[in-house]
Amino acid sequence: MKNFIKVLLVIIAFIVTMMVVLFIKLGNDMKNLSYYEVDMDTIDDGIYRGKADTILVKAELEVIKSAVSNALASVD
Repeated sequence: MKNFIKVLLVIIAFIVTMMVVLFIKLGNDMKNLSYYEVDMDTIDDGIYRGKADTILVKAELEVIKSAVSNALASVD
């Protein structure tokens, strides 16, 4: 029974350690993401693509700028 408790504690310690490392890595990834503000009047109409990756989240998007409203027509 004592061996079982020791093994269980080691497993719990490992899981907690991995969660802390993952949390720290995610925080660093979020700090290093680049964000850009765009003046909609200065960019041409068209399709713009972007992507961002962190340890837990990977995102790709496609944005269509429309001349009709001088705003975003679609975000996929």
